[in-house]
Amino acid sequence: MSCNHRFSTTEEVKVFDLMVKKRNGQEILFSEKKLEQGVRKAFNKRRVDNAKIAKLVQDVTEDAVAYGKNPISSIKIGKLVLKHLEKVDKVAFICYSAMFSNFENVDDFIELVKSKPV
Repeated sequence: MSCNHRFSTTEEVKVFDLMVKKRNGQEILFSEKKLEQGVRKAFNKRRVDNAKIAKLVQDVTEDAVAYGKNPISSIKIGKLVLKHLEKVDKVAFICYSAMFSNFENVDDFIELVKSKPV
């Protein structure tokens, strides 16, 4: 019997009860969709393969679950995103840093940019 079709599978982590503690103290349910939206903002106007974004979101999600704290802080999730973004795209890393970090002044941001050669 011959099927003549090719099938492939993908594995992904489904997170059902991981809570995120926001900076204001509010706790919300972890959302891969929200995480993906934030990552996509970092790639604004840059060409990026959707598979790369999906892989990055999956890696961050797996790291967040493996971290073993529930709730996990939004700051920790942001640091996980930065860790993975730096490997994928330095410019997106800088953009996400600008959205995520609380820079005291412009000099702090300039120092970050200088420390990440592209």
